[in-house]
Amino acid sequence: MKYFIVFPEKLYLECRNFLLRDLYNEQFGYLLAGVNQVTDQYVKLLVHTFLPAKNHDDLEYQTTGGICPSPNFQMGVYSKCKKEGHHLIDMHSHPFDTSGYVQFSGIDNRYEFGNGREGVFGFTAMWNPGMYHASIVFGQNSLDARIYCSEIGRAVPIDEIRILRSIIPTSALLLSNQQRATLIHTRKETPLQTTEFPNEINVREKKKKNDFWRRVWKWLLQQL
Repeated sequence: MKYFIVFPEKLYLECRNFLLRDLYNEQFGYLLAGVNQVTDQYVKLLVHTFLPAKNHDDLEYQTTGGICPSPNFQMGVYSKCKKEGHHLIDMHSHPFDTSGYVQFSGIDNRYEFGNGREGVFGFTAMWNPGMYHASIVFGQNSLDARIYCSEIGRAVPIDEIRILRSIIPTSALLLSNQQRATLIHTRKETPLQTTEFPNEINVREKKKKNDFWRRVWKWLLQQL
């Protein structure tokens, strides 16, 4: 089984900028995600929401070497995930780490694993079964990530974090660039003249659309 976390690029940059904004204090936040899963092949957590710990009310403590969310902030997010069906990713920073291989600290391990099922991973696995719970740590030049597997009672590394930089329209899969350009050219509309009446305009536009789709279907049939 492989595990992936997928970010939209804009959201990834927002998270990174927030987590590394202060060189002297760690930062913390939660990510809410959907899931795309193929049994025994892969699990992709699809990030869609960032909930940063912005103020002191969101944090139990915050120092250069450690950070912890407040119980109210923590349980509010846990309840939101349970009620709305989100999966969860904890994020925090090690702003002091400038290496190319940032790692989770002993404090991180105690927070996430505790002693047996006393950590947050074990708690959410019992309280909200079926929810994936992962975590990411950011250094200045690297990151690391892991996900808790309740069936084996431990965390395993995230295989990849992917940044989605663009969305390609599905119609692009049907038509080559040249054919798209031709079809787009045929759809260019002449500016309407003030002397034209609305009914005449509607009839003409409908005819254009019908002609366009006839050409599309004709091309598709030729590819079969």
